[in-house]
Amino acid sequence: MNVGQFALIKKDIRGITSNKQIFAVLLIVPIVLTIVLPSIFVFVISFAPNAASDFQKLLDMLTEQGEFERACVLALAMCSGRRKSELVRFKVSDFEEKNLVCDGALYKTTDTIKTKGFGLGKYIYCYTLAKKFKPYFDAWMKHRADAGIESEWLFPLKSDYSQQMKSTTLNGWAAQFGQMIGVDFYWHSLRHYFTTSLIRAGLPDGVVQSIIGWTSSDMVRVYTDIEADEQISMYFKDGEINAPESKGFNI
Repeated sequence: MNVGQFALIKKDIRGITSNKQIFAVLLIVPIVLTIVLPSIFVFVISFAPNAASDFQKLLDMLTEQGEFERACVLALAMCSGRRKSELVRFKVSDFEEKNLVCDGALYKTTDTIKTKGFGLGKYIYCYTLAKKFKPYFDAWMKHRADAGIESEWLFPLKSDYSQQMKSTTLNGWAAQFGQMIGVDFYWHSLRHYFTTSLIRAGLPDGVVQSIIGWTSSDMVRVYTDIEADEQISMYFKDGEINAPESKGFNI
């Protein structure tokens, strides 16, 4: 073997090594994005005391202060589990009577909404718990009418009602919410809250997956913040194995 042939072989080996490294990165990145990062949020939220009561307390405070838009955004997040960037994409028409499905329990968006995902993301129909959300929606719509705000967007940009609110606006609101309740507030925590509420209501993992729009039921477990003893106890009663009954959507 001459020097030139050895150099070519060495180059090929380096190429193979480089390709293996690239393959390993491509394999790991989806795992990090779908499992590791959400798990970090689980860790953070697990140590947030009385999350449900804190959220309700915040809703009450915002309503009492006349902050109907902020209360509506918060209620939408609590009742749909949508991400921050998705909340601003809802339209007023998504909450008309004709959009009620599942015997009036859920609102279903008229059109698909762009959600976060690999690549360019995906478009899905989004569901919202109707009974819990409607009072805050109605209060915001009344305030809009009184203020002369006309827009197809549920949360329009203040400087141009023809445009939707920027999701970055919600960052400042999160800081304000945290100060109001004395606990760090994360919009993503409401995705955990919503998922956990559905599981506590007795919905099967597959149904929760369909409501939120996940491609894998594994995500249900990632976003469910229920202690093992509590989850196991749902299937036992009076010393016997007992399938949990559906408790409805009053969460």
